[in-house]
Amino acid sequence: PRYYGSSLRATCTNAFPNAGPYVMCSPMNTSVYIMSRFYNGNGVYPKINRDFGCLDSGQFVNRVPGIPELTTKHKMASNLKHYSNVYEKSGKSQCFNYEDYLPKTFLLDDFDDCASFFEDWTQNAKTYSDRPTWMVKEVGRHRGEGIHVLSGKSGAALANFFENGAKCQFWRTKAIVQKYIQNPMLIRGRKFDLRVYLFIASTDPIIAYFSPYWYARIAVNEYDKDDNSSTVALTNRSQARQALGESGQWFEKNAELLMVYHELQAYFLESGITSNPNYIRDVLNVRLKTFLAHTIRMVASGLTHSANLFEIIGMDFLLDTDLNVWFIESNRTPNLEDIPPEKKMVMKDIVNIVNQKVLRKKTTNEIDPGHFEPIVDYSLQGSARFFGLFKEECTTEYTDKPSLQKSEGVLVRLPDLSN
Repeated sequence: PRYYGSSLRATCTNAFPNAGPYVMCSPMNTSVYIMSRFYNGNGVYPKINRDFGCLDSGQFVNRVPGIPELTTKHKMASNLKHYSNVYEKSGKSQCFNYEDYLPKTFLLDDFDDCASFFEDWTQNAKTYSDRPTWMVKEVGRHRGEGIHVLSGKSGAALANFFENGAKCQFWRTKAIVQKYIQNPMLIRGRKFDLRVYLFIASTDPIIAYFSPYWYARIAVNEYDKDDNSSTVALTNRSQARQALGESGQWFEKNAELLMVYHELQAYFLESGITSNPNYIRDVLNVRLKTFLAHTIRMVASGLTHSANLFEIIGMDFLLDTDLNVWFIESNRTPNLEDIPPEKKMVMKDIVNIVNQKVLRKKTTNEIDPGHFEPIVDYSLQGSARFFGLFKEECTTEYTDKPSLQKSEGVLVRLPDLSN
């Protein structure tokens, strides 16, 4: 296969000029493959075990087979629901409740979920009016594309398309419908989300880290609860660049649409949102790390196990005015080239870890993680495996898989949902 780099490769090259185009600071061209586009001539991602045989001790690949269970919208939502239900059925609902993190979500690829959503819509359509109430997110779309904020008119269009749910058993639509958070926390009157980085350094044993160098992405225009336009409702950087680029304002306002973690802490104090000077470190980061550790435990049994695999994932969260933390989505190919400089710190930590494994031949649990904070280490046992983020009774092995009741019909694309 041919190897193509991406923002991960480019950022590494920029941060470390002497590194080759496909090598993360390694003297051997075959040591580390940058696989944002791992291409075999027809656009198909190869399977690690099939196309590479056994990776030798000096070869490392930044793709983990099985990770789509964590990074694909409908799979992630389904897995979180199932994972939570397993805890509940075992009498341990205190360990994890998906409703504490995931806004109410329906899978249009699941017959029961699809029918339940349109039943809800039919019963409550009059109360939804023209105010944004739900978000439709198409699977496989990125950079803010394929996201539709539903209000009365667009919701009615979707309901008519599905004949109020009658088509759920005949059609398959790879999309989820998610409750629109009505009370988002604002920065200077604008909606924002948090881009957090999860780094899986190994899958044998499974070792994962949280980067404290996260940042807030701020919407272009001030928030209006009745406005569902992308510059108000979405915080995606690509959408912001597209909107501002048309008017030539992107480079002028780019920095205004970002706020790094320590700036957000100061803003919270100044705005009276919290009086805790360590809220980010002691409260918010702990909640983020706990959720991320649960997601790793959730998909662990489905990952290909190898000490030579690693991956960086962008995880997006939203805060509401009650300081609840809501998971929005995850991104398997997060942009690492853009500002702020915190991204360079993330990249340097990744390069540092991989270099220790490639050049210094250290095992994953012997390396210095730099600024990364460990959240999962399957070489440990009990609560130590999750670094005290879980109580002991919540640390048992989890090997269950969700069972979707998928519609058997033809795959269809969503209609135009623009208002």
